[in-house]
Amino acid sequence: MERECLAEAVEKRRKEDDFEQSLSRALRRRDQPYESYIQLIGKVREAAGKDRKDLFKVAEQLLGST
Repeated sequence: MERECLAEAVEKRRKEDDFEQSLSRALRRRDQPYESYIQLIGKVREAAGKDRKDLFKVAEQLLGST
């Protein structure tokens, strides 16, 4: 489920969305609880590191590595 939500957040991104909005929408479509959002956004932010890379790009990298 985690992988599918990340993929949807990247693929179905709206022009004006930031990553958090896109991920939240993907999780709501799958009736996932808020805790799932917290867990996933935490993983993506951790992978982004202190320099706060583009979270969409980080999510794409995570999808490619799993």
